[in-house]
Amino acid sequence: MGWVGWKEWRPFTEYFQINPYVGHPGKPTQWKTTLEGTFGDLSQDHGLAPLPETALDFKTVTAPPKGVYFIRIHGVENCKHPSGFYDYIGLSSAKGTSQQAGIYGRVADHYRKIVGLPGRGDIKKVIWDRHRPDLRGNREDTHEYFKDQKFENYESLREFFNKGAKTSDSSGDGNWSALPEEVMNKLTTLVSIREFFQKNVRFSYNAYTPSKKSGSGNDRVQEEVAKAEGLALAAYIEGHGEIPFLNVRNELASLEGLDKILG
Repeated sequence: MGWVGWKEWRPFTEYFQINPYVGHPGKPTQWKTTLEGTFGDLSQDHGLAPLPETALDFKTVTAPPKGVYFIRIHGVENCKHPSGFYDYIGLSSAKGTSQQAGIYGRVADHYRKIVGLPGRGDIKKVIWDRHRPDLRGNREDTHEYFKDQKFENYESLREFFNKGAKTSDSSGDGNWSALPEEVMNKLTTLVSIREFFQKNVRFSYNAYTPSKKSGSGNDRVQEEVAKAEGLALAAYIEGHGEIPFLNVRNELASLEGLDKILG
């Protein structure tokens, strides 16, 4: 019980499978469109899924792992961070459904932002604000309008939403909008997205399982996970002098100046 230790770095695609954004089997949705010649419902979790029968697979494990995780984008030219990588260290949520809680639920949203896909709530807003103001409030016709769109590839889909890597960071959980255009240029088709995440994105995580003695409530788990994230960021800053490029919050800001009074 407790922390199991960091998994070794592996390509992102050895933890997760990348399915089409449109037409992958799943729960039916009101949002349908055509992408790369395929018409269908928007896929669950924007097309991402944990590899079946693995520790992160919320469909087959009783308790999807919670803890801290590390996403690294490498092989991108002219990275200005001292580490030479576009890194992100994050923590899971202890609350929500088995799909939302745990490490996987957070990673699915990060994947969406890296690829520049819209959040479900953004779709109608963008259509009403930028394309068809006359449809505002008319959900049925808005769904029909999106259904009639034919996106040649992921680049044209991003152009429709005017987002790309500039995906909204309103949640404050990552500096994803700062990813360079070079990354977006490599994420134009499903084939190229899979190739990029296989070659240029690595992933690791450390799962926490509470003992009966420590208590297993969500608040207790979240407290331990938050501590671990702070320690991971501290180790990163010690090694590279700055927080990871893709992190927004510096969980160690409260320690600024402590070295002076300790001395």
